[in-house]
Amino acid sequence: MTTAAPASIKDGLLAEYDHEMGLTRQHLERVPDDKLDWSPHEKSMTLGRLASHLAETSGWAAAIVEGDVLDFDSPESKEYQAPTFGSRGEILRAFDEGVAKAKAIIGSK
Repeated sequence: MTTAAPASIKDGLLAEYDHEMGLTRQHLERVPDDKLDWSPHEKSMTLGRLASHLAETSGWAAAIVEGDVLDFDSPESKEYQAPTFGSRGEILRAFDEGVAKAKAIIGSK
């Protein structure tokens, strides 16, 4: 079976983004609220922090597409405070907002 090529790079990128974000959301939906503080090791992130990080990164595509540079070593980046959400619902809400923003920006290019 052959798959038709996307009409544009943007269409192909959006299709891939939708696929990956759908899989990521499925995993976030399975994060139990009562295990957000769990960590496999004292040096590891907690499950809640890791899930919050995934939710946060969903919107990074917007910054990547809109910006000229993505510099994690800039003075502004060092001041950034990563969010930690208190429930699976908050995590999913942040994830969905980031995905929607990224898709809108990618779609507008």
